[in-house]
Amino acid sequence: MLTNYQLANIEAEIERLATEQEKTKAEIRQLEAYINPAKSKLNRLLAFDARLTDCIRMRQAAVMQLKLKENLVH
Repeated sequence: MLTNYQLANIEAEIERLATEQEKTKAEIRQLEAYINPAKSKLNRLLAFDARLTDCIRMRQAAVMQLKLKENLVH
């Protein structure tokens, strides 16, 4: 059977853990506020990079076609 002293220690530990958890949650919220805008910008840049890659590949294919046609004519 637990004594009042042991129960008080357990309750104090619970309070300490709850306080630590609140600090952790606050830190998580701060990090999310910092990370989300950067993540959004990263996603926009990745999408733009993909479009540029597609554009480059299409132009490379067009150049290759022109070179092949030129070789067929000569």
